[in-house]
Amino acid sequence: MGSRPAPSKGKSVGAVRHAVALLRVLAQAEGPLGVNEAARRSAVNTSTAFNVLRTLVDEGLLVFDEHKKRYRIGIGIMQITRVREAQDIIDALAPDMVRIATNRECLVALWRFTPDERAVLIHKAVADSVFHLDVRLTERLPSLSGALGRAFAAAQNWPEPELRRRFSALRWAQPLPFEEYLAQVEQARERGFGVDRGQLYEGVSTVAAVFRDHHGAPVLGISAIALSGTAAAQRLEETGGELAALVGSADVSMLPD
Repeated sequence: MGSRPAPSKGKSVGAVRHAVALLRVLAQAEGPLGVNEAARRSAVNTSTAFNVLRTLVDEGLLVFDEHKKRYRIGIGIMQITRVREAQDIIDALAPDMVRIATNRECLVALWRFTPDERAVLIHKAVADSVFHLDVRLTERLPSLSGALGRAFAAAQNWPEPELRRRFSALRWAQPLPFEEYLAQVEQARERGFGVDRGQLYEGVSTVAAVFRDHHGAPVLGISAIALSGTAAAQRLEETGGELAALVGSADVSMLPD
């Protein structure tokens, strides 16, 4: 008689099977899905799907749009399955970061946006000079703060009341009225980069632009940082245009969804 495969040990966990099915459906979808559609496509009971989806959002694997009531794959997935891709992105952008840091005599930083509304520094290029700014890797900032925050908010395109609510939790070195911040967000949307002239950190000027995924959501940010009053700071808006051009020429297929 032929040998039979050994029976699998342990019990299949239904919640895990449902989570995998829902993640697979959302990963293959052309755009974000509501809970009913995600449940239908994955053959998961709607109430079960709702609970599983909410749990996956809490764990940072999915992103939930409060206004459209739809779910999509979140950047947190990259932390589990796409570490190599993150390094590929850094490898692709590093030469341009070094070029800009050298030519503009500034610090250039690459940030990853996380589901908990933070920007985490993942790579940097420092100007080759005796005196220069530096920042430690794994530095974390609120996604809406600084020049990066203006560009991030412009990409999110939240209604004004929602942006005002989120803005109220931010802290600045120099007082910044919401109306002024809102105007700067609109300017960032028009120009493709945000500007901060010492509002976040006194004596530090910054410009920043963001990379968007296939759905138009901001996933990475790139900023140029200089000491206020220096020649590099005076040229920062030109540098901002260079960052915006770099973002515009990026291969979207290399970015995390």
